[in-house]
Amino acid sequence: MPPTPFHIQLLEARKKRGLTQQELAYLAEARNGAEDIRRWEKGVNLPQTPSVKRLAEALDAPGLVQAALDRADALDAARRARRGRRRGT
Repeated sequence: MPPTPFHIQLLEARKKRGLTQQELAYLAEARNGAEDIRRWEKGVNLPQTPSVKRLAEALDAPGLVQAALDRADALDAARRARRGRRRGT
């Protein structure tokens, strides 16, 4: 069974803690406040490593870090594959 994607883990962890997006944004020092949390929970964007670490700490959810790294690896692999197709390799 594949691991649960980062954005779903983030949403579930926030709800489990009973936090609003605004409260989590404050605790995790999200640059764009609740808008960042909304985008991350929808899977639109992936936070950078320092933000992931702050989220994991605020939510007491260390598994978030690995989920974010897995997602970043998958995105990198997809980018490399697209570049390879464009080059004809």
